[in-house]
Amino acid sequence: MKNAIRYTSALLLSVAAGCSVSQGDGSKLGLLNCMSAIQTASGGPSRAKVPYVKDSGSAGEHYFAWPDGSGLILPSRDGTAQPASASCVTDAAGIVTNMTINGSEIPIR
Repeated sequence: MKNAIRYTSALLLSVAAGCSVSQGDGSKLGLLNCMSAIQTASGGPSRAKVPYVKDSGSAGEHYFAWPDGSGLILPSRDGTAQPASASCVTDAAGIVTNMTINGSEIPIR
C-alpha cells in the first residue's frame, strides 16, 4: 500500500510539473484520468506504460492522443507488452467522455 501511495503522489507531481497549462482548466486532471482509464482498460494496469502527452482539445473539452510510435505500451492477451495507440476525450472538468484503444472504442462506465 505504501508503494501505491508513493507512486500516486509521484504521478500527481509529475502531471503537475509536466503540463504547461493554466491551473483549474481541467487539462491536468483530464490527462491523469485518461492515463488511468487507459491503464485500467488494458487488462494489466501494472504493466501498462502511458506516457504524458499534450492536450490538443478546444474550448469545452480536452483531447489526448497516443498515436503509433508514441511510447504507449499495453499488455496483449498473451501477457506480452506491445506498442499501442489510444485517444481520450474529457469534458472541461477533466471527466473522461470517450476513449479508444487501437482503434476500438472503449465503453465509459
